[in-house]
Amino acid sequence: MRKNQQGSMALMAGGVAAVVAILAILIVVAIKYERVKPGFVGVSVQKCDGGVGEAPIPVGVYWREIMCEDVVMYPTNLQSLELMRPKAKDSEEIDDSVLVTSKEGMPVAADVSLTFTLDGAKVPTLYKKYRQELSVLSQVLVRKAVRGAMQQVFTRYTAEELYSDKKEVARAESQAILMKDLSPSGFEVVQFTLDETRPPKQIIDAINAKVAMIQDAQRSE
Repeated sequence: MRKNQQGSMALMAGGVAAVVAILAILIVVAIKYERVKPGFVGVSVQKCDGGVGEAPIPVGVYWREIMCEDVVMYPTNLQSLELMRPKAKDSEEIDDSVLVTSKEGMPVAADVSLTFTLDGAKVPTLYKKYRQELSVLSQVLVRKAVRGAMQQVFTRYTAEELYSDKKEVARAESQAILMKDLSPSGFEVVQFTLDETRPPKQIIDAINAKVAMIQDAQRSE
């Protein structure tokens, strides 16, 4: 009788151990950890219903459900976007400079660069709205904002002014607009740089001719 009881107890203990082992395996299979590295925040995305977590996932280890949850990483360190023409004339690279119009309606090409960071607290809202990685948003959302700001500013000045004495003024005004327009989406503008403006050749020739005349007049005095 005692042997039967001992056997039953051993069988029960074995059964409990098996159940515990199965549960442990299921837990391991059902969850997985993600490591959010310094300079990044994570966004929790529910694969089943497409829901997005309201709060960003901070740096560290985050345990997620394999079947129903994804984690999308966004960098919050310093990023840059360069919109320029190729430096070499025979380059096969695409001319990525920004083309806008001046006060008199003349086309003005510009080489620009923008450095920015992302506000980690706003990243979940940014992802929820656009569902795109930062590399895509930089080329679409940020690029569009840059051109829009520059067009708004450049129409205040002539092509000659944008090539000469109003270039820095136009840069500063464009940066102010970019800071205001991009901040609600989580983009914090650090620096907007206007490297070069290129109005039509006849404008450049006229400016150079004017400079030459002034220099000749100064030498003849």
